[in-house]
Amino acid sequence: MRKLIEPMKDLSLISEDMELPFPLYEYKNRLNKIRKKMEEKGIDTLYLTLPENVYYVSGLKLIWYRANSSPVWNDTKITGAAIHVNSDKFMIFDCVDEEGAVYGSTCCTDPRIKNDIPQDVMMGEARECPGPGEDFMDLVVKDLYNEGWLKGVVALEMGSYRPPRTVSEIFQAKLEAKGAKIVDGTDIVLDIRTIKSPLEINCIEKAAHIADIGHKAIRDNLHEGMTELELVAEYTSAMMRAGGESMSLVDMCRFGTGKYWWVHSPAGRKKLIRNNPVAVDLCGVYNRYHADQVRAYSLGEPPNEIAESYTMAGKIMKQVAKIIKPNLSIDDFYDEITRFIKEEGAWDEQYWLGGYELGISFPPDWVGNFVYDPYIDSNGARFEPGMVVNFETGFGIVDTLVFTEKEARILGTTPWELQIVDPDSPLAE
Repeated sequence: MRKLIEPMKDLSLISEDMELPFPLYEYKNRLNKIRKKMEEKGIDTLYLTLPENVYYVSGLKLIWYRANSSPVWNDTKITGAAIHVNSDKFMIFDCVDEEGAVYGSTCCTDPRIKNDIPQDVMMGEARECPGPGEDFMDLVVKDLYNEGWLKGVVALEMGSYRPPRTVSEIFQAKLEAKGAKIVDGTDIVLDIRTIKSPLEINCIEKAAHIADIGHKAIRDNLHEGMTELELVAEYTSAMMRAGGESMSLVDMCRFGTGKYWWVHSPAGRKKLIRNNPVAVDLCGVYNRYHADQVRAYSLGEPPNEIAESYTMAGKIMKQVAKIIKPNLSIDDFYDEITRFIKEEGAWDEQYWLGGYELGISFPPDWVGNFVYDPYIDSNGARFEPGMVVNFETGFGIVDTLVFTEKEARILGTTPWELQIVDPDSPLAE
């Protein structure tokens, strides 16, 4: 029997309040799943750089990942986590800047904090720093080599946006110079993350409740003369007061018929006038797990085409609620939905009729790895227990679907009817 990862004995000296979002056995299970997948693929060492994957295995969450910062800091753009197929422990490599977060908010028992400048003492403490002709990358490679983790096959997340190609090629060359055979390991953790544990689903359920609170704030605060940005402030404030966190995509709030379908346009200073439709795409966020909800509103009676489109969206969601179940094949799902829309006489009127995986995300994206729509070859894929996806009706409503062993549910309680706010009510003035 292997032991669970033990928290660091001196953790209380680093942080008064450990922020690890899950119990240690959850992280141990995740690490074992990753190591099993590595063994199946013949990978000895996996080096993670995608923030979501590092968070998944360790609990580390940061604001700044140096993703698009100055080339001066290129050598530190490879900070991440290293996993070996035969080790119960993993390493986190990071700079002094993140020492508190690494020690105080992760389950890593083998953190490797380095100075990224040639100064061996910083903040009153001596740490390893680059020597002449070295940089932060060299320190990481040296540690991996000394641990024997560069023997055999080393997988890098080549599909991750960090580090950029100009950096990853240098890192790869340094690893190869020490004898490592480099392969792509982008999909290893991404594929594992597609199936959520019950604890992860619980976080997404909480996130959906927070999304409901955001939409209630929209209904309660919509009034003539407010700007799109002011409405963003209202629902964001409400969700954060309820315990929510920053969304990975922000400010998707649009006023007016002209902007209604500018689905990825940010909120601006446009003011709300009577009979304007309002479209808002937001996610509730809890422990970085996202639950998506898109709804529309109108200050007074909306244009007929908006009202009709939204009515169709509500009908589709009711049909989705009837047919979803665990292990439903995606092909069967679309057979039913396509037939229903055609019978309603609305086929070819829809926008995108698809969805994608939801779960852990950091800016700048909450769209997950798994994507489905009628035109993507499903390869026989099913909505397996543990999957969480959004579904976009193509007519203005988006919701989050969760599949468990026993049931499939649409999360959230925000109505599917177009919410019309009376412009002459006291709250709307």
